[in-house]
Amino acid sequence: MTGIEFALGIVALLIILLASIALHELGHFAFARRFDIPVRQFMVGLGPTLWSRRSRGTEFGVKLLPLGGYISMKGMYPDTDDPDEEFPSDGPAFHRLRALKKITIMAAGPVVNLVLAVGLMLAAFWGMGAAASTAGSIAECTPSSSADQCTAADVASPASLALHKGDVIVAIDGHQINQWDQAVEIIHSRPNEPTIFIVLRDGQRLEQEITLASIDAEGTQIGYLGVTPGVTLKPQSFAEASDQVITTISTTVKTLVMLPVTAATTVTQLLTMGTEAESDRPVSLIGAGQLAGTISSSAALPGPMKVQSLLLLAAQLNFALFLINMVPLPPFDGGHIAVSIYQAVRNRIALRRGKSVRPPVSVARLIPVILTSLAVFLSISLVFIVADIIAPVL
Repeated sequence: MTGIEFALGIVALLIILLASIALHELGHFAFARRFDIPVRQFMVGLGPTLWSRRSRGTEFGVKLLPLGGYISMKGMYPDTDDPDEEFPSDGPAFHRLRALKKITIMAAGPVVNLVLAVGLMLAAFWGMGAAASTAGSIAECTPSSSADQCTAADVASPASLALHKGDVIVAIDGHQINQWDQAVEIIHSRPNEPTIFIVLRDGQRLEQEITLASIDAEGTQIGYLGVTPGVTLKPQSFAEASDQVITTISTTVKTLVMLPVTAATTVTQLLTMGTEAESDRPVSLIGAGQLAGTISSSAALPGPMKVQSLLLLAAQLNFALFLINMVPLPPFDGGHIAVSIYQAVRNRIALRRGKSVRPPVSVARLIPVILTSLAVFLSISLVFIVADIIAPVL
């Protein structure tokens, strides 16, 4: 079943991606219709058309490559008005709208992705809980060293005297535990020391004082508890979930802002380190597919954890779509917003000076900016696609 589950994870990501793109374009489309702009096409995907149907003057369809989408509005670009036969319904051209209406139409798509991202994060963190370290299994005895197996002649492990399988480790000696590595670091640093553990057991918060054992690890004595890590979902309050949402958003923003630098670093690493990958490297859609497949097929993750992880993956995908589309450069939505603001300010200044309003910014003048933006975006994307193929993170 593992191969099937892996494939199902990739299919789930593809469905999430297509739904996110469709809802993004629906945001544009809804406000274009609200302002009576004729819309000739509403397409999810790029490339050859796989399916389409016409309704109320608009062709709705799905294209082969799930790498974007678009709606074709009358007068989207101001150089020439589109021929009437291409837009059989009457209505104003997009570029003739007031700036606020143009900004509303172009911002609606990314805002839909932002709302989806926040909603999915709250569903994951508040509705399901946060990932927490648990006692996965408990050793019965204490080995003499980290390289040995313990026997019935050895003393009982500290964990077997105080912990139960499934206990959620909340804190150790006053240190909040969010990841298993934090617990390991504290435990290893306290050989033979009494240590206070705060655990959740069957919904009850318990305080346990456990004297850790001491074992040899390559000539160094380290603390030993006697548990293997497990993972579960710990219920959270709305305030705690909101903090998690803010942290996730902050981390994603920093990651995307640093993408050009990270892409250059990744190229250097691939050239010097071969197939060795950085675990915290951003991933392309191929890497996201690998991640979704690994999550869905993992035997170590319980079902609820798989659902929560996929929800967070979908949330981060939508937030990334929001940020990328808000880049204030054509051809991204943020570029159209920036041009609309520029034209509105320019026209306001001209009117105050008693001069005539100049025509809209020509697309021909924007072609160098559009081509440069696309070249940079595609180059960065290609770096991470190649990296995910040569040196996958997982």
